[in-house]
Amino acid sequence: MTVLQLPVLIQDFIEPQIQEANKENLYYNDYPEQFFPTNRFWFQDSIVSFQSRGRLLGVEGLASSALPVGDATTSSPEKFITTDAVLRLGNPRGATVRVDRVIDDGDVVDGIILERVIPDDSRVVAVFPPFRTSFTDAEKVLIEQQLELKLDFGLTWVLETQTWDIITSNNLDKQEPNGQFCLDNQGDMSGMNLDQSWMVYLEFVPGGAAGDKWKIVDRGISTFFESARENDFFFASNDTVVDPDTGQVVRDAIIISECNESRDSLRRRNIANINLANIGIWSTISTSTNCIYIFHGFVNLIFPPICFST
Repeated sequence: MTVLQLPVLIQDFIEPQIQEANKENLYYNDYPEQFFPTNRFWFQDSIVSFQSRGRLLGVEGLASSALPVGDATTSSPEKFITTDAVLRLGNPRGATVRVDRVIDDGDVVDGIILERVIPDDSRVVAVFPPFRTSFTDAEKVLIEQQLELKLDFGLTWVLETQTWDIITSNNLDKQEPNGQFCLDNQGDMSGMNLDQSWMVYLEFVPGGAAGDKWKIVDRGISTFFESARENDFFFASNDTVVDPDTGQVVRDAIIISECNESRDSLRRRNIANINLANIGIWSTISTSTNCIYIFHGFVNLIFPPICFST
């Protein structure tokens, strides 16, 4: 039996759970956008390397009305405009753009740098605060304390405070077996197991002489392209994309892994146990709009619970 130290358990097994793409998908699907009470406008100072650089204005076209953002303000939702925040443009169903980084207080020339170019004077209606995929030192200490108690607990992302918080065992609603993620009772401290906002929860499994274990259960939203027989993905274009930094043609790779094997493969039919770490790799040339993807496969993913000895 391998006994893991608590910092190793957190670093190698718990933290990777919040780094999975399905957690960010869940966040953007279920957490609310933060809408500005009045109109805000994008003021373009410059365009550098295909990125808009500028400021957020309270009055359209008036540079002196630039607003501080991020840590420089306590105003909401301006305080959420930091690296990796997502801005909603035009209207509640408008296009979005991600914030690449913020310089100083964000209200200086080129103070906010976006990931791509947007039109000058674009109306900014809302912001999606960034989703952090790592634990702070303080959060790791709180997790260690819960592990030492040897009681079930959950981890929930709190948008307002931008922190990973603990859901204690007496407030954790595991919703087994088929419960849904819900923010209605996030932070509930009634002791009546009402908090359903966990993205990850850890269940203590006493082992006696065999040693105690922790079962890690996580959830998120993933998108799989699936059909009864096969999938086809393709995009046809003769235009290529050249990396402006290297001058080389940009290429993409499609890796077909074990979960993408044929629906009628020998292993799926339980005729042979074949180890298919990578059964195919395609290299394609990126185009001005997308990539040429020609893919045939069947997707069926199963995520078993994970147990660790501590």
